[in-house]
Amino acid sequence: MVVAALGFSTANASSVTRFFDAAYECQNPDPFACATEPATIWNMGDSFGEDFTGTGLASVFQLSLNTLIDNALLVDQTETFDVSINTIVVGSVSVPGVAVLQAGVPTHTPQTLTQAFDFSPISGPDYNVLFTVTSDTIGPGLGTIGFDHDGESSSVTLTEAPEPGTMLLLGVGLLGLVIRRMRTA
Repeated sequence: MVVAALGFSTANASSVTRFFDAAYECQNPDPFACATEPATIWNMGDSFGEDFTGTGLASVFQLSLNTLIDNALLVDQTETFDVSINTIVVGSVSVPGVAVLQAGVPTHTPQTLTQAFDFSPISGPDYNVLFTVTSDTIGPGLGTIGFDHDGESSSVTLTEAPEPGTMLLLGVGLLGLVIRRMRTA
């Protein structure tokens, strides 16, 4: 019974990795900012994200980022984003600036945001992942963060939450191991 419980638990853990692609969503008062690759955001309330439909995951408890950005923030600036799934904020990311002005224009540096967030399970199987600027608006011409949405550079991995029955079965199996060890000791 113990082996069956442990095997069943690991068989149900699954993840889905999806890439930001042409179906991405972007909110910025400047329509050109969203029409570009990468899509750029810099105003408080601007957002970038995508709907990941038909994932096959009943609920998720972890989101992992591997997202390519174009950092054109000046060195004394930081842009902070809330990361949400289905309108539930699961964490935040702060990106410090690395750009300098050259001929009055910020330099651009590609960077990868790599971070994982754990949270209470969120039901699916469809998920809207959104980055929303929560820091102060950056003045015109003073820097942006751009999100790549070419379908191969920026991804999000969603990990499925174990079912309560699976966790109960795992707990019973581990309790059986403890009792067995106590009897043989």
